[in-house]
Amino acid sequence: MRRDDTGPSEDETVGEQDFGYAWVTSGTVEDFVQRMQALREGDAPGTADPGADDDHEEAQPAVAIRALQAFAIKRDVAELIQFSAHFDYRDAVHVLATAALTRSVPQAAELAIGQWKAEGAGRSGSTPLSDGIIHDVACQRATLDVAEFVATCRRLDTPELAAQTLRVFARTSSGRTHLDKALLYIALRDEGCVREADTLLRLTLDAIDVDDSSPEVSDADPEELHDLVGALHQFSPSERILEEWLQGEVVQAPRVDRTVRVTAKLISIRSGDTDILVKDVGLHWPAQELVDLCGLLLKPQAEKCAALRGYAASRADQRALADIIAAWQRSEALTKTTRNLLAEIVRGGAGASGPRSLDDIDRIHTWLSRNKHASPQCTRLLRIEAAVQIAGRSGPELVTLLREVTGRRDRQHVAREIAQQLATRILETDPASELLTGYVKVFISYVKQLRAKDMSMDRRWARKELADPVGPARRGEGAAGLVAEIASRLYAEDCPADGWDLLERYLENEDRVTPQGVVDVTRRLRGSTMTDERRHFLLRATVGRWSDASRDEAVSALWNGGCDTEATAVITSQR
Repeated sequence: MRRDDTGPSEDETVGEQDFGYAWVTSGTVEDFVQRMQALREGDAPGTADPGADDDHEEAQPAVAIRALQAFAIKRDVAELIQFSAHFDYRDAVHVLATAALTRSVPQAAELAIGQWKAEGAGRSGSTPLSDGIIHDVACQRATLDVAEFVATCRRLDTPELAAQTLRVFARTSSGRTHLDKALLYIALRDEGCVREADTLLRLTLDAIDVDDSSPEVSDADPEELHDLVGALHQFSPSERILEEWLQGEVVQAPRVDRTVRVTAKLISIRSGDTDILVKDVGLHWPAQELVDLCGLLLKPQAEKCAALRGYAASRADQRALADIIAAWQRSEALTKTTRNLLAEIVRGGAGASGPRSLDDIDRIHTWLSRNKHASPQCTRLLRIEAAVQIAGRSGPELVTLLREVTGRRDRQHVAREIAQQLATRILETDPASELLTGYVKVFISYVKQLRAKDMSMDRRWARKELADPVGPARRGEGAAGLVAEIASRLYAEDCPADGWDLLERYLENEDRVTPQGVVDVTRRLRGSTMTDERRHFLLRATVGRWSDASRDEAVSALWNGGCDTEATAVITSQR
């Protein structure tokens, strides 16, 4: 990054204030100091104000300040360094700060280096004036100027001052935002200062770790200024600058704890840009460190923790997933959410278009079984969660996963949960939706496969939850026709016992089935493979046992609906 090394001209720098201050360039510094004192005390023989009388003796402190500024701008850099020892400390700070901020960057670097050497180059342990120059450059000059200043110090063989500038710039008290630090990082690399850029990033993260204040910013303070992740991506979107840095740091034993803490603070920034870091960490970090990070985020940043969990669950490496599961279950902070993690993994994680294959789940199970640090609970819960995540599964797949669940109580619980989910999807989906057709198909193939595997108890749960679902009673006529349709298909699929049981359980519940529902069931069964005799017997054994008032309403609905023989069958049941 090349710049013109010449500083601004006197006219450009001093401007309108130049008139009347030419005297600061002549005479000795002792004379200048005496005149400054006279201006302040009010006994000066003249004044820098051209409109004042020569014998005016009022104190003019503002004129003295302007004179010092003119001195800082007009005198050569070498003279400023030489004369700084003659000034009162505060005046010297003012003069050197003005020069450091108004002169060209090479001149500012020359001033800092010269003053540093004049003070003993740090050998005496105290260099207050050069420290002040470094502070002013680091905290007040444009970021690109700071990068050039660092590069100049390094080129002039004073790496100590370059390092000091970076330390001042990176600390939280500098007033520099993370946006500034991202800018300086990019600018330093452009200046060829790769090592210094690396140092800046390390110092910035160290400062974040030390700062105990909340990473959140006030409503009046734009959060983007504090989003280091977003700023680096904005300036160099093709690189994973911070992500690669953290990934390298988190595997270094001396720095791993600090890296986890710092990453948690970076992610806690409200800006959506931090999702870039969440995704990268979720996909690439080692299992234990990922779990430690999630543990820190769980309570203060539950949403970010959930997002991180989703990205971690989307990994393709089954062994890595097994390691994450094992570490997650061991975590005191996260163990209660192990099933949430397993559910994400089974579903495929963030961005997945469908659930993981059965082969993938088997491989994860194998790696978990071999993991010496994994609790037996991990494999048990994996099988349970794989079975109850029914979205995107076919009926035979559900049965295969259910059969992998060991333990009678677990199997019963899982079978009932699968049945409840299938029933909910079928009964609560809009009848006009194409999804309903798919749900009915899955239910029928599920029952048929259970029958083929001789899993009678599990079939019972499937029929029961559809006929008598958990929750408030559903009296909609649409439900009656749907149950009858599924029963008819079960008859057609050579599962008449399941179809009969489903209808019997449904029609027995007079609180759930309306008189019109009885008509809907009857009409649909007339077109099924169920014989008239069996249909009449079904109505007698169910509707015929309703209370008198409910039964009479059903009979009337059957007569009015043209179902005369069925109405007669119900009446016959009373004899």
